[in-house]
Amino acid sequence: MKTRVFHQAQVAVNTIAVHNPATDEVIGEIASMSPAEVAAAVERARAAQTRWSATPLAQRLRVLRKFQQLLAEQKDAVAGVITREAGKPKTLWRDWHYQSVELSFQHSFGAEPGSAHHRQCRSAQTFRVHTVLFS
Repeated sequence: MKTRVFHQAQVAVNTIAVHNPATDEVIGEIASMSPAEVAAAVERARAAQTRWSATPLAQRLRVLRKFQQLLAEQKDAVAGVITREAGKPKTLWRDWHYQSVELSFQHSFGAEPGSAHHRQCRSAQTFRVHTVLFS
């Protein structure tokens, strides 16, 4: 699988500190964007979603399975980031959130295209995964 850069943005000079809400420790900084930069980023995201929705289902499943594999390989690193960003215990991510994501992948993306299970869950799979990943 190739990794491609779709957009190279010029980063604004101003930054916003990111704090761990449990300790108030500054854990990083992110670029502060102007309204025009935000609008441009949203437009790029919409264009990417349009391309993604036009991608054949079998190819999307391959990409999502690769993401699932990478997430499993990096779950401790992801747990560290989430712990710092959300101020939650590391075990909460590893033992609860990660398992929820993994179960969602197994249920939603485990079926091969065209199978009876796939036809039943196809329309809801995106909602379920986004609910788990971003709730």
